[in-house]
Amino acid sequence: MKITAVVAALTVLCALLLAATPATAAPGLIDLSNVNFFDSVTINLKAEEKKITFVLFWAPWSQVSLAMNEDYKEVSRHFHKKKMSHVMISRVNVGESALEIIAHKQKVRNFPTLKLYVADEEPIAYKGDYAAEEMIEFLEKHLKRLGYSGKSDDEL
Repeated sequence: MKITAVVAALTVLCALLLAATPATAAPGLIDLSNVNFFDSVTINLKAEEKKITFVLFWAPWSQVSLAMNEDYKEVSRHFHKKKMSHVMISRVNVGESALEIIAHKQKVRNFPTLKLYVADEEPIAYKGDYAAEEMIEFLEKHLKRLGYSGKSDDEL
């Protein structure tokens, strides 16, 4: 009897976690896995191209991760609309056991954590608010530092 109750409780808990998981990605938002994380980040960071990759490390048990997900999707939509291929917006669900290794290697211990990857630089930890406007401002500041004017690919 007790085992049945435990199994039922675990089933309900798993269903709640899955329901709370930000399932659909926004346009331009890339969900990274243990298979594609290092290739996606390093290929995107060829020194001659000066692309940037903004990565959200999130956990399905973190209420803050779940709450800020819509703002992060807005960041993705913003750069997707502007057709800025030199900006990659991505996320890693560290709730998947295989992805815990990535978080460990990237020295991520709290969730959510945002890091900006730029060619030939150490990752830059984002320390601002989780509001879309602030994250966009942070990225645009670094794009300007790298010589991008904020123009779309079509305008360059």
